[in-house]
Amino acid sequence: MSWTKIYKKAHADWCKKTYPAVYEASGGDAMLVTYPKVTSSNGLTKAIIKFLQWKGHHAERTNNMGRPVDKRTSYTDVLGRERMIGSIEWQKGTGVKGTSDIKADIVHENYRFPIPVKIEVKWNKDKQSEHQKAYQQNVESKGGVYVIVKNIDGFFEWFDEFMLSL
Repeated sequence: MSWTKIYKKAHADWCKKTYPAVYEASGGDAMLVTYPKVTSSNGLTKAIIKFLQWKGHHAERTNNMGRPVDKRTSYTDVLGRERMIGSIEWQKGTGVKGTSDIKADIVHENYRFPIPVKIEVKWNKDKQSEHQKAYQQNVESKGGVYVIVKNIDGFFEWFDEFMLSL
């Protein structure tokens, strides 16, 4: 089955569970699914998170790039014009270096508690940094689940295998 059909079915099942009256009244067509552009790291990340949430799991994006700090000031020059000087600088993030792009908690009927999964999205020719490799090694050495996803089909293959292996 293509990823779009799997994605659409997950959305429809979620709509049916979350908004049953609207779903039934529309014959299942009231809430059309929008497909993210999975030809980029950002779009692939969004698609994975939405799919996992629709299936009843917890998933969130992890961002550790820091935040911008505005060091600009304004002044009025001798001609009365408003001018800006300075720059915007980045303050370091406070999270763990190399952290995964997605943190997920996968629910399975055979387990009492959700299974934490770290998902790293690598699009096209992206490679893991040394910090990301160290993070992966740390997670896996503790018995955790860490997966690298390179495309949407690869994610769905991994997800099916993972759910069947539990």
